[in-house]
Amino acid sequence: MATVGVYETASRRGHRYVPVFLDMQCKQAPVIFAVPGCGKDAIQAFSAFLTTHGGNTDNVVEVVCDMSPAFLSGITKHLPKAEVTVDWFHIVQTFTKRLDEVRKKERREQEHLNRCAGHC
Repeated sequence: MATVGVYETASRRGHRYVPVFLDMQCKQAPVIFAVPGCGKDAIQAFSAFLTTHGGNTDNVVEVVCDMSPAFLSGITKHLPKAEVTVDWFHIVQTFTKRLDEVRKKERREQEHLNRCAGHC
């Protein structure tokens, strides 16, 4: 497998997430591995899983994931040959959040200017 996707899914209601590792080139049964935990520890567990099942971490050349610093750190350490591709959903989500912050700031500034203009 050359390309691996890492996605976190909720194991139940609340904030217990389970990272699921997918073979991005396999359409029939893409799930390779799932492990309780998060971030760097999950990447380390996946790396160990590959090794114990006859895989080679050097064969993983791309990992698709979100922008979690823990995931990114774990990938660098445990999948050293892999390039990271941030999935489109998280790029758009981050852009939209930042754009909304700017919009709110500008609205507050405009409201302040409007109040000042009425009192001067």
